[in-house]
Amino acid sequence: MQQTDVAVKQEINIRTSINSFSFHLHHVLTEHGATENMTFSPFNLYILSCLIYAGASGQTREELAEMLGLPVECDPEEVHRQVAGYLSSVYGSDMDVHNAVWLQSNYNVLQSFTTTLSEMYESEVKQGNFQGDASRVEREINSWASEMTRGKIPSLIPRGTLDAMVKAVLVSTVYFKSNWVEKFSKKKTHDEVFWLNSAEGKKKTVKMMHASGKYRYWGTELMTCVQIAYAEGRYFLLIVPDKYDDLDNVVAEWNDFGNSMIEQMYHESVVTNVQMHLPRFTVRSKLDLKGAFMSLGVVSAFGLTADFSNLVSPEVDDIYISALMQETVVETNEEGTEAAAASFAVARSKSFNPNPVQVVKVRADHPFMFMIVDDVTRTILFTGEVRDPEE
Repeated sequence: MQQTDVAVKQEINIRTSINSFSFHLHHVLTEHGATENMTFSPFNLYILSCLIYAGASGQTREELAEMLGLPVECDPEEVHRQVAGYLSSVYGSDMDVHNAVWLQSNYNVLQSFTTTLSEMYESEVKQGNFQGDASRVEREINSWASEMTRGKIPSLIPRGTLDAMVKAVLVSTVYFKSNWVEKFSKKKTHDEVFWLNSAEGKKKTVKMMHASGKYRYWGTELMTCVQIAYAEGRYFLLIVPDKYDDLDNVVAEWNDFGNSMIEQMYHESVVTNVQMHLPRFTVRSKLDLKGAFMSLGVVSAFGLTADFSNLVSPEVDDIYISALMQETVVETNEEGTEAAAASFAVARSKSFNPNPVQVVKVRADHPFMFMIVDDVTRTILFTGEVRDPEE
């Protein structure tokens, strides 16, 4: 009993948990090699996973806790209290976060579940007639997600994903828009070569932005990292491989040692004169994350052994997660960055279970990695790889 009391009071390092989740997921998504642009919001997916965790019990909850870096033995209410408190510290005027759950009308959902979602995560709780008109609920959810992301994610749920067997859909969105502290001058933007693959001679012409000034800089033998500050206390972390065609090794380094590298960068980075070359870019990804989550150890949630007895009463617990996806878009130009992410999880009835130098020159004219990071908490909000800048 004493161990339980200690566990209940245990402080959770949410920032480290979110960032570790980011690096682990990034590894799974790119372990077979990446050839295209990719972006996702670990911050948004962490929130969605906490909503799922709120309804889970037994082995399903333990697997989710392990993936999220949460102490398995800790009281779930204490977990939600700490997570919610941490998330609120990251929110700001440049970022909107919204959560919602659509529940099948007259489905025997536990009041404790909806209370946790509404009180801890400010989630809207809505009714949906999946049995009568699933396509209408689908359109309603997509319309809501589009509104919450300022039109950046207009069709989150693919047509035909929902049907009469769906009991609940959990949705989370994040919208971010912030200007640079020091904007890039449009007069200095001009056409330059971006090397898609220098070894094969593959290149394209892009709109390259230029800036010179003092930026926070940090580097290793593999990469150069520069923080470009936003107006609201966050920064864009530009990670440029020192060698052309070496992005995969740089990504692997971050995925293996990311948390310690963030701490090292925080203590060792210096403000110095930088000559910056950064292309305008737009990156959009729509990721089916069911397999990735299973690779991260969350297995039971997606099958017949799923235990969501904290969502519905144990005697009628008959649901599993049949779909889990996220769509993310990041647009960066001379003014700043606009980014949005929306993710959803579908809970379906088990009845139909389917299988330092004086001047640093930073030239991002070849594939690079980026992160959007909250400066105070050092939490990764968005991350991605730009292999082919698109406008």
